[in-house]
Order: sequence, then C-alpha cells, then structure tokens
Amino acid sequence: MQDTAAVEWDRPAVWVHGGLHPANAVVAGGILAGVVDFGELCAGDPATDLSAAWLLLPAGAATRIFDAYAGAGRPRSAGRAGGR
Repeated sequence: MQDTAAVEWDRPAVWVHGGLHPANAVVAGGILAGVVDFGELCAGDPATDLSAAWLLLPAGAATRIFDAYAGAGRPRSAGRAGGR
C-alpha cells in the first residue's frame, strides 16, 4: 500500500483556481485552451490545482506529470497532489 502522508505546504500561499475539473476546462483539439469559473479562487497550496491532473488527463498522463514535477525538483508538490 502506498503511503499517502504528504509533507505539508510550508511556503507562502499562492493563487489557486480551487475548482479545476472537466466542466471548468476548455479544450480545443485535445489541448487545454482555457479555464473558466473562478468562483473558488483562493490563496493556498499549488498542489490543489496540480491534483486536477487525475480528473483532466487521460489514463497514465497524471503519473507522467507527477514524475516530471518530481524530476524537476518538485517531489513535494507531486506528493501533495496525490502523485507520489
């Protein structure tokens, strides 16, 4: 079983959409073209929006995104988003 405990966000809050899901993503030709509905916009942990990869991307793609974050020196962000 994978350990789901993640390191807490210990940096200043940043703007996050807060409601990224398929109904709020505008896709054109298979490419993200925009994001709508900023009613849940808030300051917080950027992993909140990163976790939307599980809902927005095809099977297997979220794992590749989290691997890229970890490889770019952002393993804690990937972990908090549920990717590690």
